[in-house]
Amino acid sequence: MATTDHARSAPVAERSRARRYQTPELDLDVTSAPPVVIDPGPPSAVLPPPEPAVTPVVRRTVEGTPRRSVADDHVPVAPARWGWRGAAHRWSGGVVRWRPTTAELIYRHNLKIIRETSFPRAVNILISNRKGGVGKTPTSLVIGGMLGHIRGGYVTVWEASEAAGTLSRRSDGPGGVEFSQLLRDVPTIDTAGKLSAFFAPQTSHADVLAADGPRQELSAADVLALRKLLDQFARITLTDSGNNPYHQAYQAALHTADIVVIPCVIDQDSLDGAEDILQVLDTAGGAVSADDGLASRVMVVLSHDGGPEPAGLQAQIEARLRELYVPFVEVPFDPAIRKGGGIVLGDLSESSTRAWTRATAMTVGLLRSAHLDVDLVAEWTRSIHLPA
Repeated sequence: MATTDHARSAPVAERSRARRYQTPELDLDVTSAPPVVIDPGPPSAVLPPPEPAVTPVVRRTVEGTPRRSVADDHVPVAPARWGWRGAAHRWSGGVVRWRPTTAELIYRHNLKIIRETSFPRAVNILISNRKGGVGKTPTSLVIGGMLGHIRGGYVTVWEASEAAGTLSRRSDGPGGVEFSQLLRDVPTIDTAGKLSAFFAPQTSHADVLAADGPRQELSAADVLALRKLLDQFARITLTDSGNNPYHQAYQAALHTADIVVIPCVIDQDSLDGAEDILQVLDTAGGAVSADDGLASRVMVVLSHDGGPEPAGLQAQIEARLRELYVPFVEVPFDPAIRKGGGIVLGDLSESSTRAWTRATAMTVGLLRSAHLDVDLVAEWTRSIHLPA
């Protein structure tokens, strides 16, 4: 396994991750919801104690309005929709009301967290791994798609890599944009309608902003100008980053992010790339590496690419992530992602959808712990002496 400087005496940010990792709420056992594995997750992504098993019968009046039984003081649990329990409910016309399994209750709770959480300002998720080909773009599109689908839009996935990547090709919307034109037009875009001309709308209700083919190299000023623009009209943005964490475009994206999501496949090189990013976070200085800074709000999405995996490697990777105090969630292999081309959220398998919903709930939980009273874009703009 990788033996980077993370094995040394823990830096401030790693100690902060350790405190978050050891929070009592994170010790709740939610691994009874296969195929998803989370070890550990933020408190918001963990199922609260199950509700009482009593489920009041809901009757209807002649007018068709619901009338509850004498148990009106108890909030009912909707009957099961999954598996044979859900089938029995449907076949009986609603007469048979089986209680949902723990796995279904966890899924519903995660949906609730994603849908109902609000933020006092626009928030940003940085998707990063120094290794290429580990799923940064698919992770950006699927988590962004989940957020857009469940929350009803106002989510933008965009590409802040120094050179054009694959975001345009992997989105399911029509093409990309000419970035030079967009950057020229930034000062004149003052409505959502004008900005939408540069988006590739997704079937998930998220929007994608990506270059159609080669484009100019992005500078820190470009990244900050685009973030300032996007934050006016989107509630959540996801930044698909490049592989060079020392490029000025990456640095601008890093210092203005609220959380970091690191995709990692079951592969040694992928883990090494993830550790490189942790090292960048721990040594970046300022608000990034500070106690309870960005480096303490990191999670890993552990995925499978369909290829052969050495025996025991997954267990070693998971053990290493625990050693680094980084929460992770596992998502299964999905041919709809692996095949290439546009990723359509509705094409994901059932197990994949549930797992990515868990991962998305984890991101929302981390976002809730961010310092949302600070305008990170404005602060970093001032710090590098750019005009506001």
